[in-house]
Amino acid sequence: YGDEFLAGTRTLLDLLDAERSRFSVEFEKISADASYTFSGYRMLAAQSRLAAFYGVDPRGAALIPNFEERARVQPTSVFKTQLPPLE
Repeated sequence: YGDEFLAGTRTLLDLLDAERSRFSVEFEKISADASYTFSGYRMLAAQSRLAAFYGVDPRGAALIPNFEERARVQPTSVFKTQLPPLE
């Protein structure tokens, strides 16, 4: 379309529409790839294998001390929300 626009056989609107379509397709591909990858992580997490996949010792998981009791009282409070940044 770019060459045809320069040759005068396509309008600027045709060129912009083609670029928009290309951008949309590329964006959808990236979104689908990200969704596929994230689904793989969710599958590993559902199988309790996510920590092992990354080589993290599951005993070092980000749980608040005494989490069993806290989980019985308030199930959403067992995970730490303040974690130090990765180095």
